[in-house]
Amino acid sequence: MQFLELPDDILIEIFQLIEGPTFRKKFVTLSAIRRTCKRLAPLVQPQMFTELQTKIDGLHVPTVNELADIHGRHVRTLRLDLRINMKVQDIPSDTHIHDLDVRMAILISKLPSVRELDVLAPCDKTVSLPNLTYALRDFHEVRHFRLIEETSRTRDNASDVVHGLSDDLICALTKFNGKNLTSFVFDGDSFASAEAFTTVRDHMPRLSTLLVRSWIGPRCFQILQEDTPWACTDTLQVLSLQNCQAITADIVARGLSTKRWATNLRILELIRCGVHGSSHDLSQTFPLPIPTLQRLTLEHPSAWELDILAKLPARHVTLTLLPRECAKQLVQEGMFPRMEKLTVTKLSDGTRDDRAIEAVCQQRGVELVKDPKWIIGCDCGFTE
Repeated sequence: MQFLELPDDILIEIFQLIEGPTFRKKFVTLSAIRRTCKRLAPLVQPQMFTELQTKIDGLHVPTVNELADIHGRHVRTLRLDLRINMKVQDIPSDTHIHDLDVRMAILISKLPSVRELDVLAPCDKTVSLPNLTYALRDFHEVRHFRLIEETSRTRDNASDVVHGLSDDLICALTKFNGKNLTSFVFDGDSFASAEAFTTVRDHMPRLSTLLVRSWIGPRCFQILQEDTPWACTDTLQVLSLQNCQAITADIVARGLSTKRWATNLRILELIRCGVHGSSHDLSQTFPLPIPTLQRLTLEHPSAWELDILAKLPARHVTLTLLPRECAKQLVQEGMFPRMEKLTVTKLSDGTRDDRAIEAVCQQRGVELVKDPKWIIGCDCGFTE
């Protein structure tokens, strides 16, 4: 059977496999196929519009709106840039922002099949896009939601942003579509309001991946200590918390041991969480069985945090920005039950060696790996 004789459904699957370094390259490839073969043209054309990237104040938005009237139902991936360009001396008027807001809301209302939503938003409490926010309520097919904040020159302090644009977008999408979300990523500087955090906690029953930087701040501290189970307790498998001030070792221990957070967690990352110099309930233990983690990553943990977190069972443990002697002692004392592999940062000091930790790892049957990377790092002058 020749290629053109293949059934339509197989041809469509083949076209879906076409990739490129950028979506534009993929678009050019598919466009060439469409123009050169009448048999393939009607099958290729929908694949040309599976991904859409647009900017709120982009000059091409009217054209994109026209295309969405015809091909909007084919869009599966939507990337929105909500930053409004302006000169240093200019501040956009409320009328201008309203017009952009309405125009963008009209566009996304024509995209009923979006599965993956990426949003680049300003970390600015002065920006509000109510029409766009309301339109997100109809995004019932979204499975993956990623929100990245970029600090604006007009912001006072990112941590002071409450009920800002990011929280509005999160609440709108999560309250009306949270039941379908399987991954949520927030990479920004602002702290969540209590409403936004409880919305995420209570409205994502199918969530398998949660990655958050900074967002879980002081306003979430009391909520984290409540006995309310997370909606994703039975589905959450990957939890990455980075630079979150409200996340402390005892809160993590309580959330996991009581199984309020997750019953089947596979990957846990705690990266520079809590507040430097803080300490909490040092007597916290793990009274209930905890499934063995596939991977546990701790970056810049303090001694009191390790007294708690080193009891977690994990097969692959990564410890960064931790004194080498401390890492050696943890291995020697049998911490991290079921550990099979340990990754540590390479020593930057050429005058020292790792024979001591290599020896204790070999004695315990743990593979030692040295990696020069860390996730966030620290400016405290720490050396391993």
